[in-house]
Amino acid sequence: MAGPVVKIYGAITFYLENKEKIEAYLSDQEPALGRMTQGAAEVRRPTNSPSARS
Repeated sequence: MAGPVVKIYGAITFYLENKEKIEAYLSDQEPALGRMTQGAAEVRRPTNSPSARS
């Protein structure tokens, strides 16, 4: 049972020790995430397509 607790404690400790770097990395990733979700919306098939009728 100590295994999962140690993993969570380690993840929290890592975040607290590297908070600025992690926040900078995540803020750099936000524009890329927006482009990915925007592209996914363009790829969606219309609901009247044969493959959408299952």
